[in-house]
Amino acid sequence: MEPPFSTIDELQPSEKVFVTPKEMIGRTPDVARSYMRGLGLAFFQTYVQQQPKSALSLTPASIKSQSTQPLLLRGVTSLSSEELERMKNAL
Repeated sequence: MEPPFSTIDELQPSEKVFVTPKEMIGRTPDVARSYMRGLGLAFFQTYVQQQPKSALSLTPASIKSQSTQPLLLRGVTSLSSEELERMKNAL
């Protein structure tokens, strides 16, 4: 089963400490890395640099509007224990 996404970077053969199986990388690691850079930047600007305007990029609506095929994102503001358990069991 292929993972839904991965941010594992593909290294040059001379840089590799160990070989990463293709199954762990997924089909669109470049898209996943782009999402992680954007969301990570907004998160750190909001909570480390205390720039509240950056929090607008972390809302569910903003996250959904930034996502594209083939890897769509959805943001949530909270999950109940039951919802979290259902998500865990669905994996």
